[in-house]
Amino acid sequence: MAPRVYVCDQNPRMRQLIRERLHGHAEIVGEGGTAADAVTGATQQTLDVLVLDYRTAIGSIEATVAAVKEAAPDTAVVIHTGVPRNLIEEQVTQAGAIYSSKSEPEHLPMLVRALMSKREGVRETGPASTEAASPGS
Repeated sequence: MAPRVYVCDQNPRMRQLIRERLHGHAEIVGEGGTAADAVTGATQQTLDVLVLDYRTAIGSIEATVAAVKEAAPDTAVVIHTGVPRNLIEEQVTQAGAIYSSKSEPEHLPMLVRALMSKREGVRETGPASTEAASPGS
């Protein structure tokens, strides 16, 4: 079954590009342009992955990720951004999300697949196997 993904970016063109990039790799179940949309999407949909633009949630990454995790604890949050990894990866990781670079768009489908493999590995073998996949490294 294809991963269920919600795409959240303030730029409609970027949302379209992400949808195109994930075509054939994921089922896009919704999209939005604000941090509030991301939380609503997680609340109203059964998601596997939320792809969230860093600038869409700027100033509230931690709060946005926390609200998504509260609404849908099993949803992986991917911060997809043009901001260089070395500038924000620590903030993204501390928020409980995973970094993804817009300058390497070919990595997004691989990251979504890795997250799903990790999730399936945990489901099949139990919580002790959470090191099965290490996306973003």
